[in-house]
Amino acid sequence: MIHIAICDDEEKFVSHLTGLIRQYAAENSEEIKITAYYDGLNLIEKYDTSIDLIFLDIQMKMVDGLHTAERIRKQDGDRAGVFGASFRPVPQQLSGESRLCEGS
Repeated sequence: MIHIAICDDEEKFVSHLTGLIRQYAAENSEEIKITAYYDGLNLIEKYDTSIDLIFLDIQMKMVDGLHTAERIRKQDGDRAGVFGASFRPVPQQLSGESRLCEGS
């Protein structure tokens, strides 16, 4: 089973991405667990080491995605992160990330 976390302060986006992931899982006979977090602080405080992949919004009200990713890396450096940003250009802080999505 793959465990995916979605961390975004926009519930509509979380719902949409959850639907896309569930559709992918159904079409590919994959078992995927999805856990939603609506702010970075919540993800940091309730972080589960069974998470394989994190979709993380960059701009959030409580704790932004960059700070959240930094804290998660300190706890568990093996997680893959996919950052989403609704603005351009993408901040230079992400230049070392292995995977990046723009336009969430």
